[in-house]
Amino acid sequence: MRARLERYRETLKQDAAASSVVPLILEGRVPEAADRARSEAEKQAEPVLGDFAGESPGRLPDDLAAWLAFESGYKLQEAAERASDNTEAARLFQAAAKQYADTVGLNPNHSEALCNWGVVLFRQGKKSANGAEAEAFFQAADEKFFQALQIKPDDYEILSNCGALLTERGKRVSGLEAAAFFDAAAEKFVEALRIKPNYHEALYNWGGQLLERGKRAEGSAAAAFFEEAARLLSEAAKLNPGETYNLACLAALQGDVAACEHHLKTAEAAGKLPALDHLLEDRDLDPVRETAWFRAMLERLRQKRAA
Repeated sequence: MRARLERYRETLKQDAAASSVVPLILEGRVPEAADRARSEAEKQAEPVLGDFAGESPGRLPDDLAAWLAFESGYKLQEAAERASDNTEAARLFQAAAKQYADTVGLNPNHSEALCNWGVVLFRQGKKSANGAEAEAFFQAADEKFFQALQIKPDDYEILSNCGALLTERGKRVSGLEAAAFFDAAAEKFVEALRIKPNYHEALYNWGGQLLERGKRAEGSAAAAFFEEAARLLSEAAKLNPGETYNLACLAALQGDVAACEHHLKTAEAAGKLPALDHLLEDRDLDPVRETAWFRAMLERLRQKRAA
């Protein structure tokens, strides 16, 4: 089956007739594109389906249908991440979630689809302005990550995503409840880095969490959190140059305007700045908000968004 599946995939990629369908499957510009393209792919690939002895002509095998659904979900998710309009992003995230649900329906052990489904739910929660709705998304994301870890308990990406989710939930509460979320997140980051010590996302997310804890602490406790945050964020930036936004926030909070400017411009050059709305609202950057270089950066981003 594996060899036939690979041959089928190559046919979809290379066959002249199917080549007009595959881009639709993978492009993900509208939610309906994936379902429509999968239907067309079945028709285009009927001659190849004969290679699957005993299977109904014109019907995709479940493992290939799962692969197509997963690819569609991934492209929709990417498009949602890039969308500047929240309504469009929500539409694309919802469409991606449907494709991941289809993938898991066809292959319940598809841990990557479960993980990505959790990430989509996490992103939807972060974008929600309704606290109860956001928490519902977060709880649903937690369930998907849990299911994924039941299948692959040593997957460092899933563990890191769990840590990021717990961190976000901690940011939305205070006191002992927040500390419990932050401590649980740290355990996930530690485990992810035990498996892959140079995993930059775990380093970056953990550093961002310690930055948040430093903002909530005072005196020597705050200084200790900031020091460890700087170490982890610097390691992450070495592994993934341009991932310096949190370093900029830390520099601003510590009054180092020059370092903040350097880190923000590094992130801008790498195309890794958050959305303009985030920059406008992030209180960490208040110490540099009135500087000429920061106002110029905001103007460049406005012009880029308007283009």
